[in-house]
Amino acid sequence: MLRSVASVIFTLALGAASVFFFYQFNFLVGILLFVWFTSRLFGYSLKRLAKGVGQITTYSNLEAKCNCALEFKIVLEEVMKHPSVDRLFDLLHKKGIPTASAHKEDWIKAVLDSYKKKYGGENVEETKFNIKNNLVWKNGAIDFNDSVYHEIFIPYEYIDGKEEENKPLLTPTIEIGITIRLFVVNGIVKLQIGDFSKEYSSNILSGMVYQTHDTITSFPLIYFSYFHKIPEKYLNLSAYATESWKNMHTGNQRKAKDFTSDWKELNKEVRDYNYVCSVADEYVANRKRWDTIVAGFEKKKSEMLEKENFRNPFTPNDEDPYDDFRWNNLYYFNSYLSVFVMNYNDFREKRERYVYTDYYEERP
Repeated sequence: MLRSVASVIFTLALGAASVFFFYQFNFLVGILLFVWFTSRLFGYSLKRLAKGVGQITTYSNLEAKCNCALEFKIVLEEVMKHPSVDRLFDLLHKKGIPTASAHKEDWIKAVLDSYKKKYGGENVEETKFNIKNNLVWKNGAIDFNDSVYHEIFIPYEYIDGKEEENKPLLTPTIEIGITIRLFVVNGIVKLQIGDFSKEYSSNILSGMVYQTHDTITSFPLIYFSYFHKIPEKYLNLSAYATESWKNMHTGNQRKAKDFTSDWKELNKEVRDYNYVCSVADEYVANRKRWDTIVAGFEKKKSEMLEKENFRNPFTPNDEDPYDDFRWNNLYYFNSYLSVFVMNYNDFREKRERYVYTDYYEERP
């Protein structure tokens, strides 16, 4: 008991002493005493504290050095053929919404015509994000939302482009037009349609909770980790967006009890993600942790790509030492979405080798 009291008094004395030396402008001694004080106060050894500070610095460097581009193309004609859209059309037609034609093909054509009138595109919605240091550009302009998020609203019948504003009071937006959105959440790129009211929801979780968007396809961005090194903050981590948290609202006691399971697993993956990204360009004597993490990510990545039918048209040739396309550019597509991710930092060595030189080395 006396030892415990003495320990507390000593810790408080260290804190007071650090403040004293700061007031005396002796910052070196003050900082050393403050570090010692905080290490005792929070139960960390100085070694662990130094390691933690080092990790924070490393992850901050990932943000500072990030120079990455993400380009997406949404094939609207294919999205409109998805089963979720079939379900929506049937509900609109049964309710007698005037813009829902008797034939789904005619209705789809009308929606795509509305898209062309409103956005001027030809059935493909394109958007590009650049993440440079701690800034996000969207389609060439700084996006102060600071997030990889894109959304469009397509009216079933284009009139003046202000259909949402002019809709009758209490009319659900989904009866006026369909929302298509693409964003990153918890490290996964999601392409979704909505914005469903309760009447049009595909999943009523409980009496007062219902699903507002259906996912068309997903892309496992997080599991490519060191290929792009996108900072953690742009993975858009959210406990509320995990499946186990959403399932908590179903009333199932077992699911309610495990509502944080996905979030805990995700936090473990993010720690592994940060580690892999931070040491990707360094020599690591013991590769066991690296190999274990990368193998686990590769398994999850392959499973998700196969499930979502994503394909890479440029299969790298690991046996060809001159195969430059095997570098860290990512290009995958399925019928709904194409994803292209470029890590500009990877081009530094290429520029050193091929751009800044004035000779050519013939390849065998």
